[in-house]
Amino acid sequence: MNYEKKFKALLEKYQRLEQQLEGLLIDSDKKLPSYLENNNEMFVIIELIFDTNNQAVDFYFRKVNSTFQKIIGLPIEEIIDHKVNDIFVIVENYWFETFARVLKTGNTQSFQNYSKELQKYFEIYACKVNEQEIAIIFNEIPENTKKLTQLKETKAKVVALNISKDRLLTVIAHDLRSPFNVILGYSNLLIENATANRNLEETLKYSTILYTKAKESLVMLDNILEWGNTQNEYVNFKIEKIRINILIEEMIQILHPSASIKKISLVFNASDPIAVLADRNMLKSIFVNLISNAIKFTNANGEIQISSSIQNDFCEVRISDNGVGIDPKKQAELFKSNKNTSSIGTAGESGSGLGLLICKEFVQMNHGEIKSESKIGRGSSFIFTLPLSL
Repeated sequence: MNYEKKFKALLEKYQRLEQQLEGLLIDSDKKLPSYLENNNEMFVIIELIFDTNNQAVDFYFRKVNSTFQKIIGLPIEEIIDHKVNDIFVIVENYWFETFARVLKTGNTQSFQNYSKELQKYFEIYACKVNEQEIAIIFNEIPENTKKLTQLKETKAKVVALNISKDRLLTVIAHDLRSPFNVILGYSNLLIENATANRNLEETLKYSTILYTKAKESLVMLDNILEWGNTQNEYVNFKIEKIRINILIEEMIQILHPSASIKKISLVFNASDPIAVLADRNMLKSIFVNLISNAIKFTNANGEIQISSSIQNDFCEVRISDNGVGIDPKKQAELFKSNKNTSSIGTAGESGSGLGLLICKEFVQMNHGEIKSESKIGRGSSFIFTLPLSL
C-alpha cells in the first residue's frame, strides 16, 4: 500500500474542509444560513460551557443543519439551546478539551470518533467562529462504519459457533456415552444368559433394553451430524413436491417398533391428500424427532395423534401426545440454541436436546414455522407449517 499517497490525500481533504470552515467565518451572517441548509454533511455551531475552574464541561447547540437534525432524530426545538450532555448519554472529555483548545488558540482541530448512539464513525473538524462559538463539521467515514458492522457480525457468528461447539462436546462426552455404557452392560448379561441357558423371558427383556438404547444412540448420533450440518451456511437441500399424508404413514411404520415397546398407539387422522414443497430428508428428520420426543414423554399405553390440515397457503402438521407435559418455563426455552432443555423420558430415556433445535432450523429453512402447546400432566402438541404445492 502507498502510505505516502494515502497520507497526501487525507491532508488535502483536511485542508479543503479547513478552508471551507474558515470561508464561512467571512461575512458569516450571510454564508452560514446557506451552508446550514444546503450541505449534506452534519454541521453545527456550539457554545462551550465552563466550570468554576475554567474547564470545558458541556456545550449548547446554537445552530444545526437539517442533516444533523435528521441523523440525530430529534425535533429542532429539542436540540437548539440544549446541552449536549442532555441529548447524548456519553460525551468524552476529549471533545470538550479539543473544543476549548480551538476557542483559546483559534487553530482548527480535527479528530476521529465513534458514536455509540449513531453507530457510525466520524471525522470531526472544529473551527473558531467568535469568542464564544465554534463551528463543527461531522464527516462520516463509511469504510470504518462498514468494517465495524462486519466485525460485529463476525463476532456474533463466532459466539454462535462456540455455543454449538460446547453443546456438541457435551453431547459426545456425556449424553452419547451413557447409552453405550448401558448397551455394553446388557450385552454382557445377554452373553451370560446364553452361556447359562437361562429363561427366554429374561433374555427378551435385556434384548428390548438393548434395542431401546441402541435406537436412542442412533437418533442422538443422527442429530449431532444434522445439527453440525445446519451450522454450515452452504447447506444444500432440494425442494420438491411431497405428498404429506403418504410420508406420515411411512414415518409411522418406521417409528412403530419404538412406540410398541411402551405399548403406545400412533394414530394418524388422515385428511384429504395434501402436497407440500419441502426437502424430503429434512422433513423426515422433523417427523423422527417430533414423534420420538412424543414417545419419550408419553407413559406406557398412551396415545400419539398426528394430523395434517390446510391453513391458508400452508399445510399445518400437528403431533399431539397425552404424556407428562412441559413446564411453562422450560417451554419458553425449547427452541433456544443457548439453552439445554433435555429431560429424562417416562421410561428413563435420555436425549441430547438437539432434536427440537434441528426441527426449528429445518422448518425455517423450508419457509415454515414451528411452535408448541403443553399442559403439565395432560400432554403436549408440536405444530409446524410448510408451504403448499399448488
